Amino acid sequence: MAAMWTSVFRRLPDLASWLWVVLLLGCSDPGAASEFAEYLCDAEQGDAQAMHNVAFMLENAEGVDRDCAGAVVWYEKAAGLGFVDSMVNLGVMYALGDCIDADPAEELAWFLLAAEAGNSQAMLNVGVIYGVGRGVEADPAEAIAWYQKAAALGDMQAMHNLGWMYADGEGAEADAVVGNEWMRRSARLGYEPAQEWLRDRGLDW
Repeated sequence: MAAMWTSVFRRLPDLASWLWVVLLLGCSDPGAASEFAEYLCDAEQGDAQAMHNVAFMLENAEGVDRDCAGAVVWYEKAAGLGFVDSMVNLGVMYALGDCIDADPAEELAWFLLAAEAGNSQAMLNVGVIYGVGRGVEADPAEAIAWYQKAAALGDMQAMHNLGWMYADGEGAEADAVVGNEWMRRSARLGYEPAQEWLRDRGLDW
């Protein structure tokens, strides 16, 4: 999913616009039902990737009727085996609340687990949660810390958010030079909001 970050600290955006979902399966096809059966068999034998795929298919009615509770069970099984993508998807489910009840505490807990396991997308989401104060007290400094971790792994959106925060003095002393540099790093990776931000100020990248 594409993410929009230009006003993330001014207004909480549509969650679907910033939460990363790990989509490991394609669109529905006539063979989806048999594919689900194969994944289920492997999942029952302890295969974490298969558990994740079973959960995804249950969540999205791929080859099987939608079963949100079942999806959570299988995601949790895979997450329990250290499968980070399942941790991320659980965080997304609890954030969006379109398959299960939204729960900001669970959302943050799962994103934190994935972030601590080294997932840059989860680090980005944790940063946003602290930046906007979603279910927690807003903490711009904590947001910066998570954005820096994600940016160190090459996340262009985290770089953009760092640029915005330093330029605006959110969570850190205002520093236009540092802010512009983070924006340039993001822009060089092709992130359009960063390019637009620089262009509006007559800056190149």
